[in-house]
Amino acid sequence: MRKLLWWLFAGTAGGPNRARIDLTLNKRPYNAYQLAGELQLNYKQYIII
Repeated sequence: MRKLLWWLFAGTAGGPNRARIDLTLNKRPYNAYQLAGELQLNYKQYIII
């Protein structure tokens, strides 16, 4: 499991943003629009997981 998470967050394109999304969602739930605003990301570009 550790290797999978390491690969997902560090070894792929967009990994740092995936990590930020994961950490943010662990704090409280957000819908996609709120999450994009919280992380200051383009809603249509990044919130397709």
